[in-house]
Amino acid sequence: MPDLFNRMASFSNLYAAYRRAARGSRNAAGTACFVFHAERELLKLREELLSGSYAPGLYRYFTIHDPKERMICVAPFRDRVVHHALVGVLEPLFEKGFIFHSYASRVGKGTHRAVKAAQRFASISPWYFQADIHKYFDSIDHGILLRILERKTTDNRLLQLAARILETSDRSRGTNEGRGLPVGNLTSQFFANCYLDRLDHFIKQGLRAHRYLRYMDDFLLFGESRLQLGAYRDQLSDFLYRELRLNLKPAATRLQPCLHGINFLGVRIFPGVIRLRTRNRIYMRRRAGQRVREYRKGGILEDQLAQSMQSVSGHMENYASPITRCLFWDAVWGQPTKAPTASNAAAAGTTTPTTAVQPIATTTTRPTATTTSASAFAAHARKWTAAPTGFAGNSGMYRAGSRIPVCGIKSDQSRGLATAPPPVILAGNAFLWD
Repeated sequence: MPDLFNRMASFSNLYAAYRRAARGSRNAAGTACFVFHAERELLKLREELLSGSYAPGLYRYFTIHDPKERMICVAPFRDRVVHHALVGVLEPLFEKGFIFHSYASRVGKGTHRAVKAAQRFASISPWYFQADIHKYFDSIDHGILLRILERKTTDNRLLQLAARILETSDRSRGTNEGRGLPVGNLTSQFFANCYLDRLDHFIKQGLRAHRYLRYMDDFLLFGESRLQLGAYRDQLSDFLYRELRLNLKPAATRLQPCLHGINFLGVRIFPGVIRLRTRNRIYMRRRAGQRVREYRKGGILEDQLAQSMQSVSGHMENYASPITRCLFWDAVWGQPTKAPTASNAAAAGTTTPTTAVQPIATTTTRPTATTTSASAFAAHARKWTAAPTGFAGNSGMYRAGSRIPVCGIKSDQSRGLATAPPPVILAGNAFLWD
């Protein structure tokens, strides 16, 4: 086996790791100094690694609500460079052994593909079993993890570096438990994936259950009967505790028919349709609206706003209907509105950029063809005046004169909605497409 440690500590590998670690954070306080003296810092880091004097720094902790409360650990930037360099060398050794349906923290996988795979399995299976691990990252045993790494490499210096990174978690918390990975490290995501790879192979080869997928510690198992999946559940629970010192989270364990729907990765999956969960849509709307307000106050640049919207717009494009997307972006941009009338509908062609029309019916009975047409025309005249200037063209986030973000145009074109036709406004705030 080639000398993996020397390959990991080579200047070319460290430089590539530095570029990946600095992506999107070059102006951060802890990063800017390293970036300014990048060559000197990388040479110093390489010398420390080769001499064995490298010592990881302590983590900085902060709390986020995403939407539940999480404690995030941030390593010093020079340590993040080492994390990227280490994972860059270890990942190819493990990647070829991972099962196909492991979707977290892997190139070419991700949440959208995991959701699509879950829907495919749900369409051919009457029952599903869903579970995740109780306090997974806090429960990972360092000794078991190091033995898993030893099965793929015998390079002692590489294993010692991995052990040193694991020990830093205990030092930062002032404990000596030999357990737990800090949420936020690249190494933590990779090690956590490797840790449950043994579970994947137990299910595939030991239980002979082939309709199975996992996203980090959240996994789904599909079967023909409740009895079959109940037996799998008992064997899984026993294997997890015996081999990995892990326990299932009782509140997140479900054994139900697929027709009832599966809550997975922020969406609700049915055999024929996938929809965003209401609470996730509300959370995304609040988060996106907050970023828009920051942009308007000059707190972030337009590129930063567009980047922060990518994840939100991806979910809306894949799992929301066209009208839901319209209403969602309405709420995000906080467009000022007023109720339409026949008179302002007739003059909609001359509506100024600062005038916006509220597409809500003013009667409680079904409108006639004339009033429906007028309301639809008024709604069609509405513009995204609250969007930033760079977002008003085809190259930005919004298409000029359209209520649908450019991020959603692809799926709309397949439905013949590329020009964002006006919704027909019905009584009771019901919306239909023309």
